[in-house]
Amino acid sequence: MKTIRRMTVPTLFCALAMLGFARVQAETTIISEEMSVIHGATHMRIERNLTVGQQTVRQTYHTLSADHGFSIISGDDYTARSYRPATVLRHAERAEERHPDYVVVGGINADFFESYGVPQEAYINNGDILSQGIGYAGRSVVGFKDDGTFVHGKPVFDGYEVIVMDSGGKERIRLPLTDINTPYVASPIAIYAYFDTYRADLPPGIAKTVISLNNRKGALPKIFGKGEVIETGKTTRMTVADDTLVIVSDNIYLKNLVEENDILVVQPKMVGDFEGVRWAVGAYGQLVSDGKALTSIGGIAPRDRHPRSALGVRADGSVFFLTMDGRQSGYSEGATLYEVADLMVEYGAKTAYNFDGGGSTTMVLRDEENGFSVANRPSDGVPRLVTNSLFIAIKTGSTDLTPYPIPDYSTPHPKVEGLSVNGNRLSWNAVTHASSYTVEIGDETFDTRMNSVTLDTRIEEAGTYPIRVRAQGDGMFYGDSPFSDILNYVYAGPTALPDPTDFEIDQGILTWDRDGPSDEYLLVVDGRTYTLFLNRFNLDTLSLDPGIHEIRVRALGDGYLTRDSDETVHTYRVYSDMEENVKETMSLILELLFLNAKKTPTN
Repeated sequence: MKTIRRMTVPTLFCALAMLGFARVQAETTIISEEMSVIHGATHMRIERNLTVGQQTVRQTYHTLSADHGFSIISGDDYTARSYRPATVLRHAERAEERHPDYVVVGGINADFFESYGVPQEAYINNGDILSQGIGYAGRSVVGFKDDGTFVHGKPVFDGYEVIVMDSGGKERIRLPLTDINTPYVASPIAIYAYFDTYRADLPPGIAKTVISLNNRKGALPKIFGKGEVIETGKTTRMTVADDTLVIVSDNIYLKNLVEENDILVVQPKMVGDFEGVRWAVGAYGQLVSDGKALTSIGGIAPRDRHPRSALGVRADGSVFFLTMDGRQSGYSEGATLYEVADLMVEYGAKTAYNFDGGGSTTMVLRDEENGFSVANRPSDGVPRLVTNSLFIAIKTGSTDLTPYPIPDYSTPHPKVEGLSVNGNRLSWNAVTHASSYTVEIGDETFDTRMNSVTLDTRIEEAGTYPIRVRAQGDGMFYGDSPFSDILNYVYAGPTALPDPTDFEIDQGILTWDRDGPSDEYLLVVDGRTYTLFLNRFNLDTLSLDPGIHEIRVRALGDGYLTRDSDETVHTYRVYSDMEENVKETMSLILELLFLNAKKTPTN
């Protein structure tokens, strides 16, 4: 390990004021820098004075950075049943014990945790999802895939899955889990898992795989289980023995692929960006986004100075860690999260996150003489017990963990039947367990999850269109069906709707041909337009002025089977109050004359 010491001149950078969010100019004076190189990774120890306004504080911090070719792995000291906290030193030692194909260079403490050691967010170690997190709002997860891809944010879980691996960790198959510790419901593909907290008998006649658990974390509904297969194909009635896990299923893949001494895992299924993540820890408070320090940072006392731990990822994917010592006057008083964010930007972070700080802040480095040593000065005087850590490591092994090819045990779906066209809708008989359907209409091919489609979005010109449909399988249990018989569909184009007729007005209600074929009409009164779904309209709602009004009505087509009719014009007269009085007077006079005429005898 090579060490270099040097002095530097004062520099300036932007820091966040202790109070408020206004950025102010801060003066930084570097007192000393020490650099060492450990297996190609670079460790820096920096002492500086930071002056913000009238206040000057001493800060000492450490960075550990590595090129993109290094691996980032997580570490812990969990037992077979609990989330036991330990020092970062112990985590580094255990990481090498559990993963002998990695050489740990160094790392820092990671997630916040509950008093009993449970990490507050999701935690993944070598693909094992040991925790889904407590569920705090605003907490994030940072993760790394096998190819070094960095992901961050909130993981999305979608049920549980069963993963079967050979004794060397090479994956045989992974399948969705139907349920955990609930009564078995018969199905050719269902997979149920039963932990030893399930007290009822498991039914006879169904294949059972018995696993000796060597790792179980959490409890339902958030649980993880992993162990060695000790028995397969058992069909007798049984109960779940202590420290075992039983998989109950007649799933053909499990029955044919699982062998004794295999490793079987029951764990949450991650989807989205976090699918395939190999290593992940929780974080609290994003510091940098898109290369810029955030102006609003969540976390513990973000504007107070404390010891801090942080992760930065550069644009090229390379990673660096930072620990800021604190609570030690004259040596290092700590930093606000805003000051840490500025530092992360200074060191090239495109994205950065805050980890657990305070007395938990610890950086360990590889020491060829003594294994690992603590690089910083934890504020408690000794390293604190923490839940998990994140390390820069070198992968030395080249184990092929590419999953085994999966045999095809699928059953083809039956041919689709019942193709028919009603109006503008094509439909067919649904196929049980079909994941979707492939539809061919003339030269166009598309997929749909429904067993019907509308043709007006697919066909524009008149002609004859051959149509056929195939049910798609799920790629595992059910295969694609053959195509259906061809339905030759003749599309003649839209026909004109008949013009509206038989207009009547009764007490202000305008109606027209009640048996008309249209479901929609366009009505225009004095230039005002209304779209109607009934062949009637209350003219009194318009409060029309006295006079003669022109009413135009058109039946609207759907553009596929029918097209708009021509307009029909109807005139409607609205009488003034005086005209209404005259009408009533004249009506009364005519009625009296009529009655008088009936009384007058005729010669």
